[in-house]
Amino acid sequence: MYIKVFFIIISSYILGCFSTGYYLVRFLYKKDIRNIGSFSTGATNVSRLYGKKGFLIVLLGDGFKGFLALLMCKYLLGETSIVIQICLILVVLGHIFPIQLGFKGGKGIAVSLGAFLCFDYNLLILMSISFLILFIFLRDYKISGLGAYILLPIEVLLKGENLINVIFLILVTLFIIYAHKKNIQEYVLRFK
Repeated sequence: MYIKVFFIIISSYILGCFSTGYYLVRFLYKKDIRNIGSFSTGATNVSRLYGKKGFLIVLLGDGFKGFLALLMCKYLLGETSIVIQICLILVVLGHIFPIQLGFKGGKGIAVSLGAFLCFDYNLLILMSISFLILFIFLRDYKISGLGAYILLPIEVLLKGENLINVIFLILVTLFIIYAHKKNIQEYVLRFK
């Protein structure tokens, strides 16, 4: 049992490390996407070079690896294991800090959304509502998206969700905020 748990946990991180954007741009353009635009391997940065098609491929690829990591965990260990939450964290960490790319990856949005879809699709519904409300007032999709992540643990707690799930959602949110620190700084500078 412990070997299976260890394998699943490590596999989640390794899956997260597969940066769809990095390998797509490397294959198509023989370039390192981490030297272009925002220096991220994520869908938004890839779209600067490869347009909407690149954005969609990376969004789906990164989302799928998040979904797959949690699906594998659920299938092999069942629905209620704390290992599922650990896998959620590790697939996001693998995406943001991929070992084979010198710990310079994406920002964690697509992979976490894919993981949330498998973990509990209601999280995506809550985030979508929060995002739309915030976007009406802020008119900035990145900051509205980050706001939706910040509100998610609060909303889940108010719904009476398991405290452990709330803690893991807080951790995911903190990693995503860290990955977006440059975007947050740029947004704050607009008001100075």
